[in-house]
Amino acid sequence: MLVLAFTYAVPFYDDMEGSRLLLYGNFEKPFAYRALVPIFSNFVMGLYPVPFNVLPIFIFMVSAVAFVFAFEYLASAFYIGDLELLSISALALFILLFGWPARWLYDFPTAFFFALGLALLVRGRLLIYLFIFTLSTINRETTFLLIPVFMLYTFKRIKLPLWLAYGFAQTVILSGIQFVIRYQLRDLPGSPLWFAFYQNLIDYQAHASLAILNIFIFAAFLILVTYGWKSKPEFLRLAFLCMFPFLFIVFILFGRAFEYRVFIEAFPAAILLILPNILQKRIQAKTVAAFNDTNTHESQR
Repeated sequence: MLVLAFTYAVPFYDDMEGSRLLLYGNFEKPFAYRALVPIFSNFVMGLYPVPFNVLPIFIFMVSAVAFVFAFEYLASAFYIGDLELLSISALALFILLFGWPARWLYDFPTAFFFALGLALLVRGRLLIYLFIFTLSTINRETTFLLIPVFMLYTFKRIKLPLWLAYGFAQTVILSGIQFVIRYQLRDLPGSPLWFAFYQNLIDYQAHASLAILNIFIFAAFLILVTYGWKSKPEFLRLAFLCMFPFLFIVFILFGRAFEYRVFIEAFPAAILLILPNILQKRIQAKTVAAFNDTNTHESQR
């Protein structure tokens, strides 16, 4: 895990200026809105002046390892088998899919928070989920994609007052944090959204053969995800449907050509949907029971 993460982090090892901008949050919008890493970096630098070529590597490696364990935690709710090897393979695949052309310090944290958030949600550990949701919101604004997953999955699984309270809490947390971040960074250069559709068409046309290859790979990936769709875990299907269509639109309109980092949020659910059905747990009553017991306890508390 550490070797893979270090390899992924190498571009930042020599890019001192890029590291400084990302670590301190003095980057242009919309990248500056991803505030968790700058907040953490400023805290660490306040305690000890860590060199710019060390702290980014550390952040990459720690968050990559955290992602692997969170992914394994999510996978264990649905599948049996060698989940350790599966999780490390997911890390390697992450690097292959999202390592070009840019590698941002908030990428691994994004994958970690979404994997852990989904794992906590499916197990019904809602108080911890709400805490992770808060940190994830500081890390990236796309955390709002977890709200429809929560609302749809927990509907009729928990009592209505509790369902409304958690839904309202997530909305307030997301709105409040994003308002504060955007207000504080209002004077930075850049734009909240980069409309890149026409530029992407130009780039795809200029690299037509690569674009065709990417289309075939993308189609094959979707076929693997949707093959035997109805027999795959309901929660993973719901999470994928709540995230992927929106992220695809964002990729077309606001993403950069050939840059698939837009899909990081859906990555944990998508990878698990690719796994063959034979690995699924045939009896998931324990997960359901744990979910119900947890929420019964929380509502009583």
